[in-house]
Amino acid sequence: MKTYFLPLLLSIFVSLSMSAQTNNTLVYDEFSNTYHHYFSPAGYIDYIKDNQYQKYLRKNKIQSIQEESSYYNKRGKKDSFQKTSTFNRLGKTLQIKREKSLLEYQYENDSLPIYICNQWKKRKIETKITYNRNHPVLIEKYAKGKLSSSILRSFNEHGKLLYSIWIDGRMTREVRYTYDESGRKTRTLQFRNGKLKKSWIHECKEEGELASNKKELLSSVCEYREESADGSFTIFQRSIRNGKSFLLKQHFNRDTVKLSSEYFVHDTVLISSNHYNIETRTWTNQNFKKGKLTQKGIVVRDEKNRIIKSEWYNGKNELFRRESNEWSEDNRIGIRIVESGKKLKHKKRTENKFNEQGIIVQSSTFQNDRLTREHKYNYSFF
Repeated sequence: MKTYFLPLLLSIFVSLSMSAQTNNTLVYDEFSNTYHHYFSPAGYIDYIKDNQYQKYLRKNKIQSIQEESSYYNKRGKKDSFQKTSTFNRLGKTLQIKREKSLLEYQYENDSLPIYICNQWKKRKIETKITYNRNHPVLIEKYAKGKLSSSILRSFNEHGKLLYSIWIDGRMTREVRYTYDESGRKTRTLQFRNGKLKKSWIHECKEEGELASNKKELLSSVCEYREESADGSFTIFQRSIRNGKSFLLKQHFNRDTVKLSSEYFVHDTVLISSNHYNIETRTWTNQNFKKGKLTQKGIVVRDEKNRIIKSEWYNGKNELFRRESNEWSEDNRIGIRIVESGKKLKHKKRTENKFNEQGIIVQSSTFQNDRLTREHKYNYSFF
């Protein structure tokens, strides 16, 4: 058995795709090691890379989308809202116009955002981004024409982030990183107003033991990998968070398909486990507390790896949520049904309609067979 030692690179940025329906984006905040929703990408625009959505727009040569959203209360009263989004040929958003707000983007070479303006009737927020070799090194946020916050970032010659300093009024937060000769991250330091608040060491000893005194650190992460002769392998991730040690084991076959995983606290107390059955394409997740099962989830995929059904049970093995999807031949969800609550008495059904090009033109949601919301889309093309 061969063992390879690797440092775990703590994610500096993570972004999830924006949808045509919303402009909320989930991004990773390196200053607090948490995820936040930002209505506009002020301050973190380089983390917002909506690649899948942009590919969809480019593939279908979509220039603009006009969306009309209608919501119905229990009495059938209807409230409607309109939104128009326009894009460049690379699928980058140029403008999102709503009844009471306007969001605009400007780019360098049609790809790198350099200016964002989000304005309402009595409020205006601007973001300006400066780059060095395509890396955002200065991000400035303005409110009412005055600088309200800024982020200063520096990269080494290999494109590795060395530090990030966020200044917001009297608050200054800073994150610094160090790397070894191979470019692997070895240490992370987090400061607030010049005082060290947290530190992470990313180096591993034999058997993946943390190369630090557990009592000296609030947080630390390391990762190592063991390979078997048949090509299968296991990744062990050890970490310390707020003084507690955690161990995540992930098992893969030779084709890098994850077969199972276990998550422990103090190496022995099981918190959660996952198991994948290749033959039935079924994924089972179990969560535990003090040795007792608290929740179980079962996800079933079809031969194209599309989720067709999922079920969730409580610790008493009582079914409290079920989801099912009906897919078209061209991999589009036509109908999605979600049942929840005691005896699954709450039922929500979403029906999607597409045009001949396979582009969605209408989405209707029903709650216990009562129409609750409806979205209609009109398009213009390049």
